[in-house]
Amino acid sequence: MHLGGNLRFATWNLKYPDDGKESFRRLDFLKSLEWDVVALQEVSSAAWQVFSENGLTEGGFCSLEGFGVDSKKAYGVALLVQNGFSLRDPELLPGNPQIRRALAAKLYGLEKPVNVLTWHAPNAAGSGAEFKMKGYKAIIGWINSKRGPIVIGLDGNHWNTSSELDLLNVEYEEQSSFFLENWFFGDKPPHRLRDALINYYRNNPSIYADAVKERPQGPLAISYIRGNTEDRFDYIFISDDFEVSNCQYDYEGAVAAGSDHALVYADLVLRV
Repeated sequence: MHLGGNLRFATWNLKYPDDGKESFRRLDFLKSLEWDVVALQEVSSAAWQVFSENGLTEGGFCSLEGFGVDSKKAYGVALLVQNGFSLRDPELLPGNPQIRRALAAKLYGLEKPVNVLTWHAPNAAGSGAEFKMKGYKAIIGWINSKRGPIVIGLDGNHWNTSSELDLLNVEYEEQSSFFLENWFFGDKPPHRLRDALINYYRNNPSIYADAVKERPQGPLAISYIRGNTEDRFDYIFISDDFEVSNCQYDYEGAVAAGSDHALVYADLVLRV
């Protein structure tokens, strides 16, 4: 085995609504950071215009542009690249109940093409558990339809306040409305991906110990605060084609830029 290149992948829920003025704060924040690929959620048409016209990216796609999706009073998702990386073959996901909230493409710039995806899961509080599970079913179907390396950035709308590295053992419960979601994040998921932060902490026990010391009641990292509850809604999931050399959550910086979610990034090394 040899290494096929390095990739810094980031994911961020920008926070909607946005009339365009707020987008310049997000723009400045993203320009201040080092990244190769960023997966964005809650992207308004105004935000996409600001990003596209102000030199943020060398290439990218937004689900609100070029796919026949009604962008009025709506938000979508986007994938952006820089540092010589490129994206091809963008696609929305068949079966996804909120078609504008998932976007996939092929990433080029490493020794192998990489399947990348940005996704914003439905909120059961607004749309119901059954609707939310249709979203998870669509994402699982996409993952299992792809060969080769995969990286996804997502706001899973998944409550996760735990500080444990051991994932939940999820048994099938016919009456459980959220079984598919819990299975996605469980110890034997219906896909071949793994949580980049969990992987990073497992390989760096001293760094994990520091995180637990800082927040003994959890979560492992703060990406969203529900009321007064610190939670981890946002994730980078990767296939076994990658090693994780670093994974960080920047909640304070992202909130200062106008969002209510942390920006998450992972430094990945492709195995070849």
